[in-house]
Amino acid sequence: MREKLKQFNNIKNSIMNNLAVKTIYYAIKTIVTVILLMLLLVILVQKVSKNNLSVGGYRVFMIVSGSMVPEYNIGDILVSREVEPSTINLNDNVVYRGEKGDMAGITVTHKVVGKSLQNGVYHFITKGVANEIADPEITQSQIYGKIIYKTVLFSVLSTFMLNPVAYYLIFIVIGLLVSYQIVKIIYEDEDDDDGKEQKE
Repeated sequence: MREKLKQFNNIKNSIMNNLAVKTIYYAIKTIVTVILLMLLLVILVQKVSKNNLSVGGYRVFMIVSGSMVPEYNIGDILVSREVEPSTINLNDNVVYRGEKGDMAGITVTHKVVGKSLQNGVYHFITKGVANEIADPEITQSQIYGKIIYKTVLFSVLSTFMLNPVAYYLIFIVIGLLVSYQIVKIIYEDEDDDDGKEQKE
């Protein structure tokens, strides 16, 4: 049994010491860490800025209600782009700032079901796919942008992170990984310094 365990450890060590394997391992670990950090950053920025942050006309939103099911589910991460109101057509999905009734102060992602031009200003009627009643009419000034993309990977991770336990667990895991890397770097530097002193 000990001999088999020793053989297994030798094989494992030889694999982990292989340059190609180490490179792939660290690349995957880095990519996963970056993706998780980006997702956490997106969610935090969205909450702190209340969706008012735009980068080059692009915004990122997270679906928090079931009004667009089955097109979008709770937790889906969407990207919107600012566009000219004239280019928004029926059946486009838009993100807007609600100002009337139950929608007041809320960021809404719904489908355009009506469009009109009144005194040079575009007016829109929107409705959630799963809703029976349309939203109060909105004007072009309320629209943040048109949905251009649903991020599949971020959406899956976001849905997972909607669970508060998972959300804080990821924070803790990432924090521990970062702390471990920092401590590792510090100790490696100290070992190098000790080695140089002994040689001298």
